[in-house]
Amino acid sequence: MNVRQRIDIRQFNPNLTREQADALLAEFKARPCTDCGNTFPACCMDAHHLDPRDKAIEIRRGASMATIHPVLLQVELTKCVPLCANCHRIRHWKDREARKAAVKGIPRRALSVY
Repeated sequence: MNVRQRIDIRQFNPNLTREQADALLAEFKARPCTDCGNTFPACCMDAHHLDPRDKAIEIRRGASMATIHPVLLQVELTKCVPLCANCHRIRHWKDREARKAAVKGIPRRALSVY
């Protein structure tokens, strides 16, 4: 059973959700990047889902964050690792290249550029 089936993502809390969600994200983004180990300002940190199939919500800054229940956000963050923007882009690039290589029959270890 995946997370979408276990959690009703329509749980909304219009009271103080913005502040609670901001506090959860700030705590998460204050951690160092999982890949390079460096610490950056929150604007440079992303929440990377380890398994995109378990993604129930997108974790983004903006108006939509005001409607997400803080408990749901916290559950979603447990499925993520903090990555700086550069490492996040590199990780997704490697994933795309690995999928392309799998189609062409190239071993994944040949893609270890970084």
